[in-house]
Amino acid sequence: MKKSSINRRSRVVLCIGLLLSVTASRAGQLSIKDSSIFSPKELGIVSLTRDSEGFHVIQNGVKRSVKNHWVDKTLRSIPSDKMEKFLQHGYISVNKMSDGEFTLNAKVRGNGGAYFGAVAGTIVGGAVVQGAYHGTLAGIGFALSPFITPVGAGAVVGIIRTFTMPAAILATKTVAIAGGIVGGVITGPI
Repeated sequence: MKKSSINRRSRVVLCIGLLLSVTASRAGQLSIKDSSIFSPKELGIVSLTRDSEGFHVIQNGVKRSVKNHWVDKTLRSIPSDKMEKFLQHGYISVNKMSDGEFTLNAKVRGNGGAYFGAVAGTIVGGAVVQGAYHGTLAGIGFALSPFITPVGAGAVVGIIRTFTMPAAILATKTVAIAGGIVGGVITGPI
């Protein structure tokens, strides 16, 4: 009877020790939710973890480390304790290259790129003002051509351009900036 109780205690102690060692080995590991991972369908079932050694992709049950240079700089710079906060507004894109290596890219959820909308608005706004300015000058030259020679009309347009160019540049920049702001607001936050 005594031998049986010692054996039972040994098994309990062994189980507790084993449980503690597994828990300790996973203490620094962060499992990333499936809803925060995007991967192509061709990769099958993909999950992602991060520990002190870096990121690991688990594809169809096989765990593979992701080389640090294939991890987006943004992801590398986010500490593990801040990763959950990032994943509230973003996700991680997992891709597999032809040589079998995985790449990870940080993506932010949103309506679109305000930066690109601002650039597009700036270009369109500037083009509209420049087109209107040069179109007006061409119209003046065309309107004067029946009354004076084409060379004289060109000279008048040149004089007008000389005196109005600073105002046209200022108008172009002003409209371009306004177009950039409008474009940025329309396309939303990054």
